[in-house]
Amino acid sequence: RPEVQALRRLMVKLPKRFFVKETRFFWNIRVPILILEYRSTSGEVVEVDISVGCRDEKFGVERGLTDRLIRRVLRRVPRAVPLIRVVKQWSKVEGLNKAFEGFLNSLGWTLLCLFFLMQRGEATPEMLHEDDGREGASEVENEKVGEGEENDVKHPFQHGASSRLAVEDIIDFFEVVANLRAWLDREPPPEEDPARAAGLLGPPGVSLVSGSETRGPPSERSPFYIEDPGVKIATGQHDNVGRALRPSTFHTILRRCSWT
Repeated sequence: RPEVQALRRLMVKLPKRFFVKETRFFWNIRVPILILEYRSTSGEVVEVDISVGCRDEKFGVERGLTDRLIRRVLRRVPRAVPLIRVVKQWSKVEGLNKAFEGFLNSLGWTLLCLFFLMQRGEATPEMLHEDDGREGASEVENEKVGEGEENDVKHPFQHGASSRLAVEDIIDFFEVVANLRAWLDREPPPEEDPARAAGLLGPPGVSLVSGSETRGPPSERSPFYIEDPGVKIATGQHDNVGRALRPSTFHTILRRCSWT
């Protein structure tokens, strides 16, 4: 793959202060990633994910589109930023943030946080379409949305106490995710559901574009569907951000959320 070849060429030309922490060049990964670590003279460590290319090779969608849609919501719902940071740090500590191990990646957790806020009425699907002209042309796709300070996303404390994240918000988020188990338990087994048995019904899931529960395509093998809003808006097609999930890993996520 040309993307992998380009990343390998970069690896051999790295400055001395950069170290290769991890490579994700597996054949089944749609976007190969090179993870670098930089150590400053003061001892500060910065980690960065690097990918190559301007468009998704499967759908032809411009890379970074989903990130820009997410930033539109973050600009209007500043409380989402600390929630996403807390959830992503928790998933990292719990070892539940690597798609190649069968869990949700950073983008998956981000979309779940935004869907949670939509269900509470704090965010709306319309926000995905509200471009206020501040989107830079140099924005690129990465999986760390909400992790660093965004130039066009104000800190939530600048909006007053009503915009601050409360402990109850975090608890509510984990309860909502843990309760997905009841949703799955309501699903009849394929042998009792003609539509599923005939391959006409996909797995349950969530959509930010509609702001509601939805169904993945019948061909989807993952037990849960998290719609990629960028692909949906740009092409009308289905793409599952949670496609790496397996029944065992998804139930591990639900169990850990219920313990939190």
